[in-house]
Formats: sequence, C-alpha cells, structure tokens
Amino acid sequence: MTHSIHLFQGFRIIQTRMMVLAILHGLRPNPELKSILEGCADLKHLWGTTLHSHNLFSRPFFQPQSVYIRFTHIGNMQPKFYIGSAMHHTPDREYSRSRKYLQLTNERLVQAELALRYWRDHDNLYIWAPIPIYTDRNDYRSLEMALIQEWQPRLNYPFICQFFHPKKGILKKPALNTNAQFGLATLWRRAKHKFTPKLVRQILTSTRFQNRLELWTIIHALGSNTKARFEQTQMLRSNDGGLTLCYALRRLANNIQEPFRSLSLNAIDASKKMVAWKTSSTSLCTSCPMVPHSKPPTTNQEIPSTVAPTNP
Repeated sequence: MTHSIHLFQGFRIIQTRMMVLAILHGLRPNPELKSILEGCADLKHLWGTTLHSHNLFSRPFFQPQSVYIRFTHIGNMQPKFYIGSAMHHTPDREYSRSRKYLQLTNERLVQAELALRYWRDHDNLYIWAPIPIYTDRNDYRSLEMALIQEWQPRLNYPFICQFFHPKKGILKKPALNTNAQFGLATLWRRAKHKFTPKLVRQILTSTRFQNRLELWTIIHALGSNTKARFEQTQMLRSNDGGLTLCYALRRLANNIQEPFRSLSLNAIDASKKMVAWKTSSTSLCTSCPMVPHSKPPTTNQEIPSTVAPTNP
C-alpha cells in the first residue's frame, strides 16, 4: 500500500510540472491563472532537467500546513480553478480526495464537497493538478478563505453554487449580449488594470488583504471548539469589538460551510446581543412626573413638599 501511495504522489507531481509548463508557454493561457502561478508558486526549479532539480521542485509539496491551487491546462477550463488547504501536505490531501472520489463513483452515500461532485459528474478529477502556493502557515485555514474571497475561484463554495447543483448538474444561464453581461465599466476596468504577477504580490502584501485575513482568523476561531473561541468571544464583547465588527463578521460567516457556519454565527449573535445590551443600558437623566400646581417646582428640594406635604 505504501508503494502505491508513493507512485500516486510522484505521478501527481510530474503531472503538475508538465501542466505548469503548458500554461506558462502555451497559446493564450488564462491571464489570471498564469499571474497567480507566477506570482505565488515557487517555480525556481521548474525548468531543471536533473533529478536533483525535480526533488527541489517537489519539496514544497511535502511541507505541512499548506494552501494550494488546483488548475488545469485545458484552455476553456482554466478559469475554473480551485483553492484548498492541507494540514499534513498537498499529496496526502490529493490521495484522500481520490478515495472519496472512488466512493462517489461507486454511488455510495458520502459527504463530499460540491467541487468533488462536479468532477465526478464530468469524470475529470485527474485533469486538475495541485501546486502549493503557501506552506508552513499556522493560519492556513484562514488564508484559504481570504484567498477565496479575493480571487473568487469558480469551483469553491459559494461561487460554485451559481452554475452547479448536485442533483440538477450544470445550471445554464440565459444568453446575454456583451454589454448586458459585462457592462461598459467592467470592460474598461479590465482593459485598464492588467492582472500581472507583480499586481498579485502587491495585493497579497497590502494592508487591505492583511485586515481581511485577520477577520477570517477570528471567524475560524469562533467556528472551532477550542480556547481560541472563548478568547475571541471575550474580545467581541469588550471595548475592542463592537456592533460594526460583529455585523462585518456575520456577513463573512454566511459564506462558509457547515459546521463552522452555525458555530461562528451563534457566537457572533450572542456577542452582538451582549454588545447591544451594554450600549442601551447606559444611565439616563433623572425624570419627575408632572405635578398639578400653578407654579411647578424649580429645584429638587421643592418636589417632596409640593407632591406630598408633611404634617407639622
């Protein structure tokens, strides 16, 4: 069994290397996918022809806590790439996905992601190859969600729900003309802002992306059952949080899958109620009922004698 796993992992790494070369030097590749590969992946030893260069290229594949991208060299399918993460290493995640794919092929009742069901319906799981873009990251789960929000890959949830249903298959949209489908502003923006590897690196190192990564780190902690959940809940209920942060986290948490979605939403809603109660329970000014008197009292000392006069 161990030898078969090693053969499977070696084949996938060689396939990834050939596909990257086909995209970088092919005819009319997808500019977004090509820029992501050149800007994020480690391609220093891609063009080597020796066994030593191949070992150097495959070293990031076996590093833990990685974030990878699954892509294909087929031209019309290159926009449909996939972003995932692995706790141990990328080939191990690919092997576990292949076992789940075999269960779906045998028509067994299993819990599988929508992307895997999409590959099962089209019988093309192995024309997508993985390549790690980040390794040795403690926040690899949060980084995966931040990259999904930034690049919006079509095979990741929730974007895959726009065109694929597990029972209905591919959902067809009505045909529109170019102006109605894209809009003049979108076409102008695409012509002005080119997607380049330098732009990809600038985006991933920008303050905006780092702030977004911090928000996803909080959501991932709230969706867990660890000490980090308690600490983040305490932060939301303190002066460091607030209703604005709670509403922003809730909008992001609606776009993740179960069971993290329910756990994080419950924690955010409980913190939101606590923050709203603390905001509304501030001390109010003292008030006194209206007194039927020709000349109402002007000071607090006059109120008791006017309302209820005391006997001498």
